[in-house]
Amino acid sequence: MAGIYFMHGLSRAAAASGKAKLENKTKGLNIDWRGDTRRRLLKTQASNGSWQSTHPWETHPTLTTSFAVLALCGNK
Repeated sequence: MAGIYFMHGLSRAAAASGKAKLENKTKGLNIDWRGDTRRRLLKTQASNGSWQSTHPWETHPTLTTSFAVLALCGNK
């Protein structure tokens, strides 16, 4: 799975593009990036509401949760 910081960056870039879907021409897919980000983040959220990742720079729950919330905020 992509890191949470990556998902935050992707959300910002996709929101700036103004597109609701991102096209993967290699696989012939149109990806609903907002829905995909929400689903992935909600699936990995801890029972206490925080996020933590196995990526070396995403092991601190406060920092990782901040990036997760920012990614979700980009999902308007």
